[in-house]
Amino acid sequence: MKKKIERIILFGDSFVEGQGTYHPDLLTELNPCAEPFTPEEHNQLRQWRKKNSWEKSLKKYFPTIPIVNYATQGSGNYEQFQELNNIISTFKNTDLILFGFTSKYRDSVISMKMAFQHHHNVHGQRMLYPTNPLIKTPLAFERISVEDNFSIDGATHQFFNDDEKEFTYNFLKKWLVYTFDEIGYERIAQTNYMFYSDYAKMKGFNIHFFDLFEPYVTPKFNDKLDIDTDVYLTYNDEDLHTYVDRYERENGTYNDKVSYWECSQTQPIAKGKIYHPNQHGYELWIDYMYDRWLSKWYE
Repeated sequence: MKKKIERIILFGDSFVEGQGTYHPDLLTELNPCAEPFTPEEHNQLRQWRKKNSWEKSLKKYFPTIPIVNYATQGSGNYEQFQELNNIISTFKNTDLILFGFTSKYRDSVISMKMAFQHHHNVHGQRMLYPTNPLIKTPLAFERISVEDNFSIDGATHQFFNDDEKEFTYNFLKKWLVYTFDEIGYERIAQTNYMFYSDYAKMKGFNIHFFDLFEPYVTPKFNDKLDIDTDVYLTYNDEDLHTYVDRYERENGTYNDKVSYWECSQTQPIAKGKIYHPNQHGYELWIDYMYDRWLSKWYE
């Protein structure tokens, strides 16, 4: 017997906020990322993205159900766990909670910054440029920049000069080779997943986790923890990004002008690149989630 749902609650990063969603009436060849708000109206833009991506697609299947979306652009898992912690006491067995895991490498293993990430403006001097990757984000998440030689972020505006850029690139390579502890991140991820899945079962909550663009719990590092794939839907399976990528490779773009990706980027995606879907890509994923999993359990 299916459970009747009375509220849907979403958690995640920019992929669940709906970044990449465009405004169809403003879309032109010169404006492939058409959005109805200026950078100064960013909060309005974020709410518009949520409404026109995940909420719109979920409403096809749950038309009268209120949807609350806590996802935040740039969020790590710990920020979303904190949002979850703040409202978990309000959950009922008629709620459906969908939690999209972002990269675990956005999360510090011991929830702290490195010493050099704490420096502030002292006597007008800075050790590193304010947007340098060494202080802007968790170090491990910058492995993509190392692989791509910072081309993802554009390069020079992140550094005082070329010497700092070369130092940063070489430091990150050295750190990843000699001191980066991948197993540490994995064990933390496994522990977090185990706690929330077991807690939800104890309380009778309807919570489901899924990966957005890479595994949170990686099967090759898990030889002990029993994963319930009715709870962790994408464990040892395709994440959102991989599914939309494969679908477009096999079936073609949304139409002759628009792909399933932000700014109408088309596939195949270059190695190391991560694009957000647009609303059509999000709809693909939500249709897939509903048909494969949610429709079996909820109405």
